[in-house]
Amino acid sequence: MKAIVYLGAFILVAGYLLFFANPSLVMYNAGGRSSGALGNPNGLGMFCFLFFMLFFVIQHYFPALFKKKERIIILFLIFSSLLWSGSRGQTLSLLIFFVTQFLSKRNKTVGLLLSAAIGIMLVSIDIDIVAIAQALGFEDYLRVETLNAGGGRVVARDFAFEQIQKNFWIGKGFSYTEYIYGQNYLRLSLLGHEGNAHNAFLTVWLDTGFIGLLLFVLGWGILFLKASQNSYLAFPIAFAVMASNMVESWLIGSLNPFTIQLLMILTLLVFIVKDAPSASHKRVRHIRPKPFPGFSSPANALAK
Repeated sequence: MKAIVYLGAFILVAGYLLFFANPSLVMYNAGGRSSGALGNPNGLGMFCFLFFMLFFVIQHYFPALFKKKERIIILFLIFSSLLWSGSRGQTLSLLIFFVTQFLSKRNKTVGLLLSAAIGIMLVSIDIDIVAIAQALGFEDYLRVETLNAGGGRVVARDFAFEQIQKNFWIGKGFSYTEYIYGQNYLRLSLLGHEGNAHNAFLTVWLDTGFIGLLLFVLGWGILFLKASQNSYLAFPIAFAVMASNMVESWLIGSLNPFTIQLLMILTLLVFIVKDAPSASHKRVRHIRPKPFPGFSSPANALAK
Protein backbone atom coordinates (compact mmCIF):
# COMPACT_ATOMS: atom_id res chain seq x y z
CA MET A 1 0.00 0.00 0.00
CA LYS A 2 2.86 2.38 0.71
CA ALA A 3 4.36 1.60 -2.68
CA ILE A 4 1.04 2.34 -4.40
CA VAL A 5 0.69 5.69 -2.62
CA TYR A 6 4.31 6.61 -3.37
CA LEU A 7 3.72 5.77 -7.04
CA GLY A 8 0.64 8.00 -7.15
CA ALA A 9 2.56 10.84 -5.50
CA PHE A 10 5.40 10.40 -8.01
CA ILE A 11 2.95 10.74 -10.91
CA LEU A 12 1.77 14.07 -9.48
CA VAL A 13 5.36 15.22 -8.90
CA ALA A 14 6.15 14.30 -12.51
CA GLY A 15 3.55 16.83 -13.64
CA TYR A 16 5.36 19.60 -11.80
CA LEU A 17 8.74 18.45 -13.13
CA LEU A 18 7.41 18.55 -16.69
CA PHE A 19 6.11 22.05 -16.08
CA PHE A 20 9.49 23.28 -14.85
CA ALA A 21 11.21 21.59 -17.80
CA ASN A 22 8.85 23.05 -20.39
CA PRO A 23 5.44 24.56 -19.45
CA SER A 24 4.05 23.90 -22.93
CA LEU A 25 4.26 20.15 -22.23
CA VAL A 26 1.56 20.28 -19.56
CA MET A 27 -0.35 23.56 -19.89
CA TYR A 28 -3.69 23.53 -21.70
CA ASN A 29 -6.12 26.16 -22.95
CA ALA A 30 -3.63 29.03 -23.26
CA GLY A 31 -1.95 28.15 -19.99
CA GLY A 32 -5.07 28.19 -17.83
CA ARG A 33 -5.14 24.49 -16.89
CA SER A 34 -2.55 21.78 -16.38
CA SER A 35 -2.66 18.23 -17.66
CA GLY A 36 0.26 17.14 -15.47
CA ALA A 37 1.64 13.76 -16.50
CA LEU A 38 -1.84 12.54 -17.52
CA GLY A 39 -2.01 14.26 -20.92
CA ASN A 40 -5.35 15.97 -20.25
CA PRO A 41 -6.59 18.37 -17.52
CA ASN A 42 -9.70 16.31 -16.82
CA GLY A 43 -7.51 13.20 -16.70
CA LEU A 44 -5.39 14.86 -14.03
CA GLY A 45 -8.55 15.83 -12.16
CA MET A 46 -9.91 12.27 -12.24
CA PHE A 47 -6.59 10.87 -11.09
CA CYS A 48 -6.46 13.31 -8.14
CA PHE A 49 -10.07 12.50 -7.20
CA LEU A 50 -9.52 8.73 -7.10
CA PHE A 51 -6.02 8.90 -5.66
CA PHE A 52 -7.33 10.99 -2.78
CA MET A 53 -10.06 8.44 -1.98
CA LEU A 54 -7.55 5.58 -2.16
CA PHE A 55 -5.17 7.45 0.14
CA PHE A 56 -8.06 8.37 2.47
CA VAL A 57 -9.10 4.72 2.84
CA ILE A 58 -5.53 3.53 3.42
CA GLN A 59 -4.83 6.30 5.91
CA HIS A 60 -8.15 5.72 7.71
CA TYR A 61 -7.57 2.00 8.30
CA PHE A 62 -3.78 2.01 8.50
CA PRO A 63 -2.94 5.33 10.22
CA ALA A 64 0.58 4.23 11.20
CA LEU A 65 1.73 3.71 7.61
CA PHE A 66 2.64 7.32 6.95
CA LYS A 67 4.31 9.98 9.04
CA LYS A 68 2.67 13.37 9.49
CA LYS A 69 5.06 15.08 7.06
CA GLU A 70 4.37 12.44 4.42
CA ARG A 71 0.61 12.91 4.81
CA ILE A 72 0.93 16.67 4.45
CA ILE A 73 3.10 16.39 1.32
CA ILE A 74 0.79 13.84 -0.32
CA LEU A 75 -2.35 15.87 0.42
CA PHE A 76 -0.67 19.03 -0.86
CA LEU A 77 0.24 17.28 -4.12
CA ILE A 78 -3.31 15.99 -4.56
CA PHE A 79 -5.19 19.22 -3.86
CA SER A 80 -2.76 21.53 -5.64
CA SER A 81 -2.83 19.28 -8.73
CA LEU A 82 -6.65 19.09 -8.61
CA LEU A 83 -6.95 22.87 -8.46
CA TRP A 84 -4.28 23.22 -11.15
CA SER A 85 -6.26 20.92 -13.46
CA GLY A 86 -9.34 23.16 -13.22
CA SER A 87 -11.58 20.07 -13.28
CA ARG A 88 -14.94 21.26 -11.97
CA GLY A 89 -16.62 17.86 -12.11
CA GLN A 90 -13.94 16.08 -10.10
CA THR A 91 -13.74 18.92 -7.56
CA LEU A 92 -17.50 18.66 -7.03
CA SER A 93 -17.26 14.86 -6.77
CA LEU A 94 -14.62 15.21 -4.06
CA LEU A 95 -16.84 17.66 -2.17
CA ILE A 96 -19.68 15.14 -2.39
CA PHE A 97 -17.39 12.52 -0.88
CA PHE A 98 -16.50 14.84 2.00
CA VAL A 99 -20.17 15.62 2.74
CA THR A 100 -21.45 12.04 2.47
CA GLN A 101 -18.49 10.70 4.45
CA PHE A 102 -19.23 13.18 7.24
CA LEU A 103 -22.94 12.27 7.25
CA SER A 104 -22.27 8.52 7.22
CA LYS A 105 -19.57 8.54 9.88
CA ARG A 106 -21.97 8.17 12.82
CA ASN A 107 -24.81 6.29 11.18
CA LYS A 108 -24.65 4.58 7.78
CA THR A 109 -28.45 4.48 7.30
CA VAL A 110 -29.01 8.12 8.18
CA GLY A 111 -26.00 9.12 6.10
CA LEU A 112 -27.31 7.19 3.10
CA LEU A 113 -30.77 8.78 3.31
CA LEU A 114 -29.45 12.31 3.81
CA SER A 115 -26.92 11.89 1.01
CA ALA A 116 -29.62 10.63 -1.35
CA ALA A 117 -31.83 13.59 -0.41
CA ILE A 118 -28.98 16.05 -1.09
CA GLY A 119 -28.32 14.41 -4.45
CA ILE A 120 -31.99 14.64 -5.46
CA MET A 121 -32.11 18.30 -4.40
CA LEU A 122 -29.01 19.17 -6.42
CA VAL A 123 -30.51 17.52 -9.50
CA SER A 124 -34.08 18.82 -9.16
CA ILE A 125 -33.64 22.38 -7.81
CA ASP A 126 -32.64 25.13 -10.20
CA ILE A 127 -29.60 26.75 -8.56
CA ASP A 128 -27.93 29.81 -10.07
CA ILE A 129 -24.40 28.43 -9.92
CA VAL A 130 -23.02 31.30 -11.98
CA ALA A 131 -24.24 33.90 -9.47
CA ILE A 132 -22.89 31.88 -6.54
CA ALA A 133 -19.48 31.46 -8.22
CA GLN A 134 -19.26 35.18 -8.95
CA ALA A 135 -20.24 36.07 -5.38
CA LEU A 136 -17.50 33.80 -4.00
CA GLY A 137 -14.90 34.98 -6.51
CA PHE A 138 -14.52 31.58 -8.20
CA GLU A 139 -15.70 32.63 -11.66
CA ASP A 140 -12.28 32.11 -13.26
CA TYR A 141 -11.70 28.64 -11.78
CA LEU A 142 -15.25 27.47 -12.54
CA ARG A 143 -15.15 29.03 -16.03
CA VAL A 144 -18.65 30.44 -15.57
CA GLU A 145 -18.93 31.39 -19.23
CA THR A 146 -19.27 27.67 -20.04
CA LEU A 147 -21.33 26.55 -17.04
CA ASN A 148 -24.70 26.86 -18.73
CA ALA A 149 -23.53 24.60 -21.54
CA GLY A 150 -21.63 22.33 -19.18
CA GLY A 151 -18.44 22.74 -21.20
CA GLY A 152 -20.16 20.98 -24.11
CA ARG A 153 -21.47 18.15 -21.94
CA VAL A 154 -25.09 19.25 -22.34
CA VAL A 155 -24.64 18.96 -26.11
CA ALA A 156 -23.05 15.52 -25.66
CA ARG A 157 -25.88 14.37 -23.40
CA ASP A 158 -28.63 15.53 -25.76
CA PHE A 159 -26.91 13.84 -28.69
CA ALA A 160 -26.56 10.61 -26.70
CA PHE A 161 -30.29 10.54 -25.86
CA GLU A 162 -31.08 11.20 -29.51
CA GLN A 163 -28.99 8.17 -30.57
CA ILE A 164 -30.25 5.94 -27.74
CA GLN A 165 -33.79 6.10 -29.11
CA LYS A 166 -32.60 4.33 -32.27
CA ASN A 167 -31.68 1.16 -30.37
CA PHE A 168 -33.03 1.52 -26.85
CA TRP A 169 -32.76 -2.01 -25.45
CA ILE A 170 -29.64 -3.68 -26.82
CA GLY A 171 -27.45 -0.86 -28.18
CA LYS A 172 -25.12 -0.99 -31.15
CA GLY A 173 -22.09 -2.81 -29.70
CA PHE A 174 -18.91 -1.97 -27.80
CA SER A 175 -17.14 1.25 -28.81
CA TYR A 176 -20.21 2.41 -30.73
CA THR A 177 -20.16 5.65 -28.72
CA GLU A 178 -16.68 6.51 -29.98
CA TYR A 179 -17.76 5.70 -33.53
CA ILE A 180 -20.97 7.75 -33.57
CA TYR A 181 -19.40 10.80 -31.91
CA GLY A 182 -16.51 10.61 -34.36
CA GLN A 183 -18.92 10.47 -37.29
CA ASN A 184 -20.67 13.61 -36.03
CA TYR A 185 -17.57 15.48 -34.89
CA LEU A 186 -18.08 18.56 -37.08
CA ARG A 187 -21.73 18.97 -36.16
CA LEU A 188 -21.02 18.64 -32.44
CA SER A 189 -17.91 20.82 -32.43
CA LEU A 190 -19.90 23.67 -33.95
CA LEU A 191 -22.19 23.42 -30.93
CA GLY A 192 -19.26 23.63 -28.51
CA HIS A 193 -18.69 19.93 -27.81
CA GLU A 194 -15.31 18.22 -27.59
CA GLY A 195 -14.61 14.55 -26.99
CA ASN A 196 -17.03 11.75 -26.27
CA ALA A 197 -20.27 11.29 -24.31
CA HIS A 198 -18.69 12.51 -21.04
CA ASN A 199 -21.00 10.19 -19.10
CA ALA A 200 -20.23 6.55 -18.29
CA PHE A 201 -23.89 5.57 -17.97
CA LEU A 202 -24.89 7.08 -21.31
CA THR A 203 -21.86 5.41 -22.92
CA VAL A 204 -22.90 1.99 -21.60
CA TRP A 205 -26.48 2.65 -22.69
CA LEU A 206 -25.39 3.57 -26.22
CA ASP A 207 -23.08 0.57 -26.53
CA THR A 208 -25.09 -2.19 -24.83
CA GLY A 209 -28.61 -0.80 -24.53
CA PHE A 210 -30.81 -0.43 -21.47
CA ILE A 211 -30.33 -4.11 -20.61
CA GLY A 212 -26.57 -3.65 -20.56
CA LEU A 213 -26.92 -0.50 -18.46
CA LEU A 214 -28.99 -2.37 -15.86
CA LEU A 215 -26.40 -5.17 -15.66
CA PHE A 216 -23.58 -2.62 -15.44
CA VAL A 217 -25.21 -0.78 -12.53
CA LEU A 218 -26.17 -4.06 -10.85
CA GLY A 219 -22.63 -5.40 -11.01
CA TRP A 220 -21.04 -2.32 -9.46
CA GLY A 221 -23.93 -2.01 -7.00
CA ILE A 222 -23.31 -5.53 -5.64
CA LEU A 223 -19.63 -4.70 -5.10
CA PHE A 224 -20.46 -1.54 -3.15
CA LEU A 225 -23.12 -3.38 -1.11
CA LYS A 226 -20.52 -5.98 -0.12
CA ALA A 227 -18.09 -3.22 0.79
CA SER A 228 -20.77 -1.45 2.88
CA GLN A 229 -21.00 -4.51 5.13
CA ASN A 230 -17.43 -3.83 6.26
CA SER A 231 -16.99 -0.08 5.95
CA TYR A 232 -19.13 3.03 6.32
CA LEU A 233 -16.97 4.59 3.56
CA ALA A 234 -18.53 2.41 0.84
CA PHE A 235 -21.61 4.54 0.18
CA PRO A 236 -19.80 7.91 0.29
CA ILE A 237 -17.34 6.54 -2.27
CA ALA A 238 -20.22 5.19 -4.38
CA PHE A 239 -21.99 8.59 -4.41
CA ALA A 240 -18.77 10.38 -5.35
CA VAL A 241 -18.00 7.86 -8.13
CA MET A 242 -21.51 8.26 -9.53
CA ALA A 243 -21.10 12.04 -9.58
CA SER A 244 -17.71 11.76 -11.26
CA ASN A 245 -19.09 9.46 -13.96
CA MET A 246 -21.96 11.80 -14.71
CA VAL A 247 -19.39 14.12 -16.31
CA GLU A 248 -16.74 11.62 -17.47
CA SER A 249 -16.74 8.03 -18.76
CA TRP A 250 -13.75 6.53 -16.96
CA LEU A 251 -15.73 3.73 -15.27
CA ILE A 252 -16.30 1.90 -18.56
CA GLY A 253 -12.56 1.34 -19.07
CA SER A 254 -10.82 -1.42 -17.12
CA LEU A 255 -7.22 -0.60 -18.04
CA ASN A 256 -6.99 3.07 -17.16
CA PRO A 257 -5.40 4.70 -14.08
CA PHE A 258 -8.86 5.48 -12.71
CA THR A 259 -10.93 2.27 -12.63
CA ILE A 260 -7.88 0.39 -11.34
CA GLN A 261 -7.72 2.68 -8.30
CA LEU A 262 -11.43 2.14 -7.62
CA LEU A 263 -10.90 -1.63 -7.75
CA MET A 264 -8.02 -1.26 -5.28
CA ILE A 265 -10.33 0.66 -2.94
CA LEU A 266 -13.07 -1.97 -3.22
CA THR A 267 -10.54 -4.76 -2.66
CA LEU A 268 -9.51 -3.10 0.59
CA LEU A 269 -13.10 -2.56 1.72
CA VAL A 270 -14.42 -6.01 0.77
CA PHE A 271 -11.49 -8.25 1.72
CA ILE A 272 -8.94 -6.46 3.91
CA VAL A 273 -10.52 -4.09 6.44
CA LYS A 274 -13.59 -3.94 8.62
CA ASP A 275 -15.07 -1.27 10.87
CA ALA A 276 -15.04 -1.96 14.59
CA PRO A 277 -18.43 -2.78 16.17
CA SER A 278 -18.37 0.62 17.91
CA ALA A 279 -20.85 3.11 16.44
CA SER A 280 -18.21 5.82 16.48
CA HIS A 281 -16.12 4.05 13.81
CA LYS A 282 -13.06 5.65 15.35
CA ARG A 283 -11.41 2.34 16.04
CA VAL A 284 -11.14 -0.35 13.43
CA ARG A 285 -9.85 -3.85 13.39
CA HIS A 286 -7.93 -5.39 10.52
CA ILE A 287 -8.81 -8.83 9.27
CA ARG A 288 -6.73 -11.25 7.28
CA PRO A 289 -7.80 -11.46 3.66
CA LYS A 290 -9.21 -14.84 2.79
CA PRO A 291 -6.98 -16.76 0.37
CA PHE A 292 -8.35 -17.04 -3.11
CA PRO A 293 -9.67 -20.49 -4.08
CA GLY A 294 -6.86 -22.75 -5.17
CA PHE A 295 -4.13 -20.79 -3.38
CA SER A 296 -2.67 -21.59 0.00
CA SER A 297 -1.66 -18.95 2.51
CA PRO A 298 2.10 -18.53 3.18
CA ALA A 299 1.64 -20.03 6.64
CA ASN A 300 -0.03 -23.15 5.23
CA ALA A 301 2.63 -23.43 2.56
CA LEU A 302 5.38 -23.36 5.18
CA ALA A 303 3.52 -25.90 7.31
CA LYS A 304 3.35 -28.27 4.38
